Amino acid sequence: MKLLFSLAVITNKNQKVEDLIKPYIRKTYNNDLKSCIKNQRSYISGVLYGSFDDERYDGRLLLIKNKNGKSCLGYKAKIKDVEWQKMVDLENEELKENGVDIEKNKVNLEKAFGFTNAIITPDGNWHGMIPLDLISIGFTEKEPCKEYIKNYYTKYIKPFEETGSITILTCNI
Repeated sequence: MKLLFSLAVITNKNQKVEDLIKPYIRKTYNNDLKSCIKNQRSYISGVLYGSFDDERYDGRLLLIKNKNGKSCLGYKAKIKDVEWQKMVDLENEELKENGVDIEKNKVNLEKAFGFTNAIITPDGNWHGMIPLDLISIGFTEKEPCKEYIKNYYTKYIKPFEETGSITILTCNI
């Protein structure tokens, strides 16, 4: 089972990322992860804002338009400033370079885009995968995973596009 995962946190005006992730932080390391998942709380034992350079981990950063209109990478931005389609295009280019059949496995912003492993919306609800090992603890069926990826942008990002912000975290379970 992987110990690291990427988490996006969507905030509205006057909301803090720290407040939204607080229910998911483990207070003690003795908590059994299976019971934490069953109770839908206390998954996270460590948090890093943004990503770190580790070839074994697929870190995530946002592609953002800066004030000069140029693209740059960052871990926090207003949702409307993120270049979502460019991120999808880059991901498809990378898949193609790695020999993946793009016609069958193409990333599509509206239909097949799971940028982070999990996401917390402004209502404080957790969506997505925890932990990453689908067989042992996380999703036991592939349908919820497919639904999460299918709805990632349209259900969890787009509704907050005008007023929301997004922060990318790297978390440890």
